[in-house]
Amino acid sequence: MHIPKKFFSKASEGGFGFGLTSGVITTLGLIVGLSSGTDSKIAVVGGILTIAVADSFSDALGMHVSQESEDASSKSIWQSTISTLFSKLVFALTFLVPVLLLNLETAVWVSILWGLSVLGLFS
Repeated sequence: MHIPKKFFSKASEGGFGFGLTSGVITTLGLIVGLSSGTDSKIAVVGGILTIAVADSFSDALGMHVSQESEDASSKSIWQSTISTLFSKLVFALTFLVPVLLLNLETAVWVSILWGLSVLGLFS
């Protein structure tokens, strides 16, 4: 997916891309694992919320430290950090919709299709 430059700087675009792909892949792994291991919708919802919040902060901090080591400008560092945080948070939370609205088995398949579609559109 092409992101117009007027909306994102190069740093923001990099953080957005990283957050999106990490959010999709991590959340899908969690959904498939927790659903097959527990068959509990509550466990899957709790896992998604945990990934959305805790892992988003973790990845954003990792992006921040990585950008600092490359001697990027302060503005660029914060753009990458914030875009990583919010893109991972938002895309991870989108997986709540099928889990909350459908039975768990169907929600897993819908989530897989959604995740592959998002990754396909982005790349």
